[in-house]
Amino acid sequence: MHQVSISLENARLALDADEVIFGKGFAGMSGRLQLPRHAPDTPGIDDLQSSSSTDPTARGVELDATLSGTEQIALWPVVRDPLAGRYFPGNRRRLRHKSAYPSNSGAIDWDAARAIGLVTTTHPTPTTHAESIMPRPIRARIHLDAVRHNYRQAKALAPGARALAVVKANAYGHGAVAVARALAEEADGFAVAYVEEGLELRESGIRVPILLLDGVFSPDEMAILDRAGLTPVIHSRPQLDWLLAARPERPLDCWLKMDSGMHRMGFAPEDFAAAYAEIADCPHVRGLVLMSHFARADEPNHAYTEQQMRVFEQTTAPMHAPRSLSNSAAVLAWPRAHGDWTRPGIMLYGVSPFDGGHPSTAMLRPAMTLESALISVRDLDPGEPVGYGGRFVCERPTRVGVAAVGYADGYPRHAPDGTPIAVGGRHDPHRRPCVHGSRDP
Repeated sequence: MHQVSISLENARLALDADEVIFGKGFAGMSGRLQLPRHAPDTPGIDDLQSSSSTDPTARGVELDATLSGTEQIALWPVVRDPLAGRYFPGNRRRLRHKSAYPSNSGAIDWDAARAIGLVTTTHPTPTTHAESIMPRPIRARIHLDAVRHNYRQAKALAPGARALAVVKANAYGHGAVAVARALAEEADGFAVAYVEEGLELRESGIRVPILLLDGVFSPDEMAILDRAGLTPVIHSRPQLDWLLAARPERPLDCWLKMDSGMHRMGFAPEDFAAAYAEIADCPHVRGLVLMSHFARADEPNHAYTEQQMRVFEQTTAPMHAPRSLSNSAAVLAWPRAHGDWTRPGIMLYGVSPFDGGHPSTAMLRPAMTLESALISVRDLDPGEPVGYGGRFVCERPTRVGVAAVGYADGYPRHAPDGTPIAVGGRHDPHRRPCVHGSRDP
């Protein structure tokens, strides 16, 4: 048994169902704590007490937990957002303090946690069983130099435009904070999907413009945008009404979206001029950008993109504001669409948006390397099948290796047989990978 005191004063506590994750610099814990649904069955937690009040303005929470044989505490806090004055379940944010939580085994680095003032122990640090378990060998290595290179390529392709680096969905799985910090010195701005993603970047020190591609989901979020300096896309009548009714402490920037043919979000061309006029007359709107989104820019020979450009250009011709049309495919293949702002997304991570390839993608560098280890090797005779449904049949004596990675880990189940791999760092065109099951391609 070991008594561990965890202080959350001016700190962030974001939690999965099974672990505690530390971070710095987020005041306003509410003091209201609940155990998760599975808490009665959670091993190692014999006692849990909160010394904070239930006052929603409380600035700190201190927990005393008696631990037995584990360094992981399962909690589910309610976190008060000081910008919005409202509450989110703690699992809405999965922000990790790297120095206190670097281990892939799930163990907390208690020395690092103590060093940043979050943890004190009254007995020697307990030893977790996780420290003796070899972590699973799959790794996704992120190459931030490649992200920087790809962003510079996007800028070079559209030298007269500024470029928003799109880091929505955790930078397409590459780590939004890490990618944003890598680009912070040269990016003209960033684009995310919604408010929480924007706040994550602001809290990590990003100060350049941040665009919310989905805009806001309620009028209450306008106050968050004001205080955090986030820029919304306005693509619907309710969002426009919320913008006009807002009473910000400082002028807001916004982007106005037209539906030029994608038919998902945006004002119809016949309604766009009226929406533009309302924003142009709004005293608390400082800057405005006009935007639309292409439906088929990844088909370089398709006429629909030209049609969308004509609709956008004709509708916005009388309007005085910067324009933004280009996603990754348009940056790479449609120079006339570059405009004043581009929005490179998937190309930043070295991925081509084109099914059939395009010459301009040759300059891109992959930003992720997926690595694993062989967990089984066997020799099979000609005619022997491998995997579900006998999808692969040996044509000759064949050595078959099974790697510890599958679609449950995010490897695409639809990846075609023959997708290139390297074994021991060497590529061999005679190797023919195929996916079978959730763990063993």
